[in-house]
Parts: sequence; structure tokens; C-alpha cells
Amino acid sequence: MRFITFNQLKEEWRFPFTRVHTMRLVRQGKFPAPFPIGVRHIAWDEDEVVNWYKDRRMKVYNSSPPNTTLP
Repeated sequence: MRFITFNQLKEEWRFPFTRVHTMRLVRQGKFPAPFPIGVRHIAWDEDEVVNWYKDRRMKVYNSSPPNTTLP
């Protein structure tokens, strides 16, 4: 198990969201919850983030394309 900080998410993973939006997703249950690693520091389990990315990608690829036929 490896823990990754928000800065690592942004730099290494090219994570597209801000801290505020990320925590909003956590509260909504749409992103893995972080673990406290200090008084004012949190980090995520890398495996949970990897699974979140895979699940998100599968939802995008499995969604049907919009109806683009013209009348």
C-alpha cells in the first residue's frame, strides 16, 4: 500500500480537480476517502485511486454514444 498526497495526485496523475471539488466528491461518495497522516495532512491509498480511475474509465467507454443522426 502506498499513500499519495493531493499534490502527488495533481503532479503525477494529472488529476483535473481542485482540493475543494475533490473533497466535495469524497463527501458525495464519488471519490475515495483520504486517510489522516498528520495533524493537517491527508493522503489517499493509491490502490483505491487506481480503482476509481478504472471504474470511471469503464463508465465512459461503456456508455452509449449520443444519437447523432439527423432528421
